[in-house]
Amino acid sequence: MAARAPEAPHITRRPTLLLLLAGLLGISAAACLSVQTKVGTVPPTVDSLEGYASWKLVREGASSRSRFSFLFVLPDRGVIEISDPLNRTVSRLVVEGKTAYLVVPGKHAYWKADRSEVMTRLLGFDIRPEELVALLSGREHGLNEWSLETDGLGRVIRGRRGGLEFSVREFFDRGGLPRTVAFTNGADQGSLKVIRLQFNQPPREGALRLSFLDDERYRAVGWPEIEKWLRDED
Repeated sequence: MAARAPEAPHITRRPTLLLLLAGLLGISAAACLSVQTKVGTVPPTVDSLEGYASWKLVREGASSRSRFSFLFVLPDRGVIEISDPLNRTVSRLVVEGKTAYLVVPGKHAYWKADRSEVMTRLLGFDIRPEELVALLSGREHGLNEWSLETDGLGRVIRGRRGGLEFSVREFFDRGGLPRTVAFTNGADQGSLKVIRLQFNQPPREGALRLSFLDDERYRAVGWPEIEKWLRDED
């Protein structure tokens, strides 16, 4: 299937947020609390996607594991919350179009930057909410900039955009919904495993609200300051 092939996204070689948080939280496969897998039925039209997933990133010999909740509301809004084993929010990423905010409640601080830069700091590469919704919904619509490959059942199993590639390693029993997706970007390797997935659920009140901007306790900082906090805690 032919598709546009835009230039490869700029990927920083410095540690990602999740790589730094791995030491802070002491998260490992054994330490993570057991969560029952639950996946909803894909509706004809997907307006929002909410769920829970685990993420593993391997970069330059170092690896990180974490679990996070997420909510994406099309076309371009979303929130990702990373919690510690006691379910306390360690950091919160809020996406508003091309802008994103990385909030650190424990420091009453936030970093505002371009969405692509923040996502790269978080995951190791840039990917838009629309693309994540399409991929996790098992649909091609929303992956227009990717070169895609499907299997004999018509399921998307691989995709490439610039230097970033994904490969669906496992599907849920119901059919076309990916359960485990591997990402590669150069030498970086990531693995996303979906634990819970629900479609078009009414978001909880204030889930996407930028309330911290009205909280006088919070101040704007840059990435170097956030990175220093995490390194000092590690």
